[in-house]
Amino acid sequence: MKAFLISLLFLLFTVFGAHALPPLYPLLTAESVNQLKVQLAKSAADTNRVNLLLRLGEDLILKYEELDGDIDPMASVYSQQAAQLSGQLNYTNGRIRSMYCAGRILAYANNAQGVGLLQKGVELSAQLHDKRLEALGWCYLAGIYEPYVGIPTQGEYKDLPKKIAYYEKAALLYRQAGDKVDEAFMLQMLAEMHGFAKDFAQSKRELQKAISLYKAGGYKNLQYTYWLLGGTNETLGNYQAAIRYALAAIENAKALKDTTRLGLYYWDIATIYKDLNRPTESILYFKKALPTYKQKGSYFSIKKTEAFYTVITAGEIAMHMIRQRKPEQARTFFIETTKPFISDEKYITMQYYAYLAYCYQAVKQNDLAEKKYLQAIGKAEMPGIDIGFKGGLYQAISTFYVATHRFDKAEYYLNKVLHDKELGEGLLRLANIQLILYKVDSARKNYPSAIVHYSRYKALNDSVFNVTKAKQISDLQIQYDTKEKEQSIVLLTKQAQAQQARIQKREFQRNAFLAGAVMLTLLLCVSYNRYRLKQRSNQLLEVKQQELEAQQQEINLKNQALEVVVGEKEELLVEKEWMLKEIHHRVKNNLQVISSLLNSQSSYLHDSTALAALREGQNRVQAMALIHQKLYQSDNLARVDMQAYIREILDNLLESFDRLGTVQGRVEVAAVELEVALATPLGLLINEAVTNSLKYAFPNNRCGTITVGLAKLESQGFLLTIADDGVGLPSDFDPAKSRSLGLTIIQGMSRQIHGTLSFVEASGVTLRLQFEGIKKDAQTATVPTSLA
Repeated sequence: MKAFLISLLFLLFTVFGAHALPPLYPLLTAESVNQLKVQLAKSAADTNRVNLLLRLGEDLILKYEELDGDIDPMASVYSQQAAQLSGQLNYTNGRIRSMYCAGRILAYANNAQGVGLLQKGVELSAQLHDKRLEALGWCYLAGIYEPYVGIPTQGEYKDLPKKIAYYEKAALLYRQAGDKVDEAFMLQMLAEMHGFAKDFAQSKRELQKAISLYKAGGYKNLQYTYWLLGGTNETLGNYQAAIRYALAAIENAKALKDTTRLGLYYWDIATIYKDLNRPTESILYFKKALPTYKQKGSYFSIKKTEAFYTVITAGEIAMHMIRQRKPEQARTFFIETTKPFISDEKYITMQYYAYLAYCYQAVKQNDLAEKKYLQAIGKAEMPGIDIGFKGGLYQAISTFYVATHRFDKAEYYLNKVLHDKELGEGLLRLANIQLILYKVDSARKNYPSAIVHYSRYKALNDSVFNVTKAKQISDLQIQYDTKEKEQSIVLLTKQAQAQQARIQKREFQRNAFLAGAVMLTLLLCVSYNRYRLKQRSNQLLEVKQQELEAQQQEINLKNQALEVVVGEKEELLVEKEWMLKEIHHRVKNNLQVISSLLNSQSSYLHDSTALAALREGQNRVQAMALIHQKLYQSDNLARVDMQAYIREILDNLLESFDRLGTVQGRVEVAAVELEVALATPLGLLINEAVTNSLKYAFPNNRCGTITVGLAKLESQGFLLTIADDGVGLPSDFDPAKSRSLGLTIIQGMSRQIHGTLSFVEASGVTLRLQFEGIKKDAQTATVPTSLA
């Protein structure tokens, strides 16, 4: 769902005349422009005058990039005057910046000479070894290309690789020049490009690094970066982090009194809560967003943008009022709120017709509802409209036709979605389509087909909403289901053992029967040979042939029965493996619920010590939950990929302690898979060691690095190292005498796996644990005796 919304937002920024990211160097105010013009009128023919001309020209180009309209002709005038004066003064910096201005103006006018001027400016900057000026040129080159052709969710991403390569070059040059803020901005632009490419994991890494660099460089306008990181987390299914970053964007914007995009942040939180099926919170933020669209100086001051967001926000509020059984009020509210914004713009009118149709349907004006649905679909089928809108409208009108018992029309639009892969993109949409088809077949009394559609709906719906996202399964139900599954596994095990015994018994009986048959045949042959030696040889041959055929037929029947038994055994083994995965899934869900309960409990505590203890307990639960997650996601139910497991523990702890901006986590783990009984205590030990480093090694927000390594020794065994470059241990600290819970857990876990634990102080603290593997007496233990 969020992948589509992110792509939609990038599309709207283009359709309505604004770039997705705010500029690093903001637009000049009218007062600032007037002051620069006064200074320009008084300036002499020197480099200062060149810089004034370029600043005014660059601002006019930036206004074109950010707002509707054409480039002001004065931008070219300022650029030409700056280039001429730079040539007279032999001012290379001014000459290159003049090339950049002229190149951008020509490129935006679709003149191929613009790209050539920008490339020439980059080459001259490289010759001067001016990394900042060269980086600026690469940034401008990337900016003149569009990342896609047509609609971003269905078009061809023609120039996207080129844009990514240019932004990467600019980021590298800024890093080499030591310019953290500009490097962060380039990473932010790269995150946007990887968002177009739907590589949201890479976007998340780039945005986290950008925030770290912004903070290190003293840059405070982080609200937009927080918002992008929240949207990326939502796309990846991390709803808790998504809401946290969106709220951080709002707080940062309010602290800096920047209300330009406040409505966008409110709108995004509302959509997150809507996806989580939490309508109360969703409508609260939709209502907060609506009045911000009218604020002076807002991003929504562009009329088309204000109109679009007003229509969809008013539509969501109206739908909520309908669910509260207030259809008349909902229709009146929607019509009155959106009346000033109705226009010929296809995106706006399409959304307007769709919501209005829903309102008419709610008040039983079905003729008007059908008319508005068809008008919305007519707009959606126009060239240039994102295909996601079309699929959603087909689904909506199908629901309407089912409600009005016009099943043929409903089926017509449903089949359009099912037979078009792009229209039916997304598990949630496919699940809803199957549910509507179930209702159609049920109304027609076509019950076999209805059952098939309902089964598909349940399978798809279960894939979309799990416990960690929907938050709808209670603790008691989870425990009951887990216990029931455990009993089923015990029963299956007993059945498998009984089945195995029956198979062995049947094999013995078959072998005994075959041996007896052979011996009987031999005795008959001898008897017949001695009784009628030659006289009845033909009769004896015929009898023998009949006996052999009868025996072969019985053998075939036995073989068929054995094949059935073996097939049943294989099915039981497959079902047993599936249930083991389900148990790990349920256990992981239980641990996630415990973590959520601890998180909820922290909201009622004000004691910092208690809060810290709850957070550490939450992290310990998360470390164990990751084990079960890795097991049910893997084909191997007995071993854990330590490389991915340790990376997730380290990332979770850095985010939990809010140290992503100051502490860098480094994982140096070989490709090692360990048994569950060994991976669990190792995970808890790593959790405690890293927690201690984050709490004590870097006081006062000190920057540093935590490195976790796991290597396989040439001799049998492994070596785990956890090192930080922090302040080190106190001079009077003795690990053997310490009674802290964290160190007790570390020592207990090391004893459990029969490891040798040591601490080394050198530029910080290094924990070393050498261990061989699982001992027989440790295979059933999960908690050291000292902690039990």
